[in-house]
Amino acid sequence: IQLDDEIEVFIYRDSLDRLISTVRKPKILVDEIAYLKVVSKTKFGAFLDCGLERDLFLPFAEQVCEVEEGKSYLVTMYVDKSDRLCARMDVYGLITTEHEYKEEDRVKGIIYNIKESMGAFVAIDNQFHGLIPIREFYGDYQCGDEIDARVIKVREDGKLELAVREKAFAQMETDAEVIL
Repeated sequence: IQLDDEIEVFIYRDSLDRLISTVRKPKILVDEIAYLKVVSKTKFGAFLDCGLERDLFLPFAEQVCEVEEGKSYLVTMYVDKSDRLCARMDVYGLITTEHEYKEEDRVKGIIYNIKESMGAFVAIDNQFHGLIPIREFYGDYQCGDEIDARVIKVREDGKLELAVREKAFAQMETDAEVIL
């Protein structure tokens, strides 16, 4: 609720189904994407720091990988069937292909899912579709990792194919040092 030009009030339901109001701006709103830190894990799921007095619940059923306490992950917020705010890691439907990137551009993103048969799905700038194909997926990356990559292809559907390594001629020196 916008009270005036400077004051916004946010109203939400807590885990005990009470209405709570605050002037503290949350780090995420319903149907938005945010990179939130896991503050604790329970036998039911995990809790994320969303900037409010109460942490945001991430149920096991809404996790695409096992989360670690202290690590951040890309999530979206939704209202569950009990009218409570919860998080889910499946952000695919909120990411778009409307961008201005072209081949060889440098991008920053967050890995939000890994499929061993396809590669790593990346949310570029928390809003654009990116994929590191399995043939380009080198290194020990996990869900929640922030990456710097290069666009190797802009597909017809607008999705971006990415590489975390440089072109072969530029990467040879680094690879040689690793081998030695």
